[in-house]
Amino acid sequence: MRSHASLHTSKIVLLLVVCFSVLITNLGMGDIKSWGDITWIDIFGEGSIMGLMLIFLTFVINSRPRGRVTDLLIIGMIGFTAASFQDLLDEIIAVPAGYIFDDLIESVTAPVSVIFLAFGFYFWNQEQIAINQRLQCKERFYREHSALDYVTDLYTALYMKKQIERELIHYKNLQQPLSLMMLDIVNFNDFNRRYGDQDGDRLLAQVANILTMNIRSVDLACRFAGDRFIVLFPQTHLIDAQTYADEILNALENMAFKPDNASRSVFNECTVSLVDHSAGSTADELIDRLNRDLETAKQKNHFRSIQAA
Repeated sequence: MRSHASLHTSKIVLLLVVCFSVLITNLGMGDIKSWGDITWIDIFGEGSIMGLMLIFLTFVINSRPRGRVTDLLIIGMIGFTAASFQDLLDEIIAVPAGYIFDDLIESVTAPVSVIFLAFGFYFWNQEQIAINQRLQCKERFYREHSALDYVTDLYTALYMKKQIERELIHYKNLQQPLSLMMLDIVNFNDFNRRYGDQDGDRLLAQVANILTMNIRSVDLACRFAGDRFIVLFPQTHLIDAQTYADEILNALENMAFKPDNASRSVFNECTVSLVDHSAGSTADELIDRLNRDLETAKQKNHFRSIQAA
């Protein structure tokens, strides 16, 4: 994973300045203790706390981009590092009575830094909740890595058939409707010949990402074959599935794909077909109906999307 340290140069400089300032101030106020007056167990304890905080700070700087959450975490950790450094210096430098600098650093900086950290961790938690909700679109029941397509990270046709059969059983037992959508990228073979298989795989992955971002957590998307995708809408009537399909197509219409060897973005045409539980009694029957309706739509040029200018 790419390091984000270069994005936080100013904060690294701030850490160095703060620690250097604390050190210079302590040296200016007091004298270094004699070897026999130093309690090494205390140095080990205070130094360990500071070291761990620096390790945590390094992880955050290397792994997080700029933003409010990152700023709160880093500022809180810098403040706590400064307070820990002051604790460490107290074991090495003897400061005469009457100076309150060390007390201020320890008693004020530390709790304020903890407040920054608390807000940072809170917003980080909210951020992770949002990310997990999006990932659930790919995790409808549980992730079976053996059932994933390696290009799109969607489930395979075989896994989709199992889930369709599952929903058909729910329909028979509980009268819960289901709908299916098949989506096809028009002239995908021509795209591959023009731009290459690598860009073709990138296009499939980008379409898959848009699908997962525009379906509900209870829905399931799969790469059916080649350039075709299927989305299962459980407990959904056909009229509602049509609305969801329109929203997906609207998102795809605005997808500007940028091939590596082209100077302009490419807008690919797509076409879809929709069926509900009434179109068949098995998964194979429903998928066969989807395929036939899709071919009919393609023959009639029922495409959706914008052509490149």
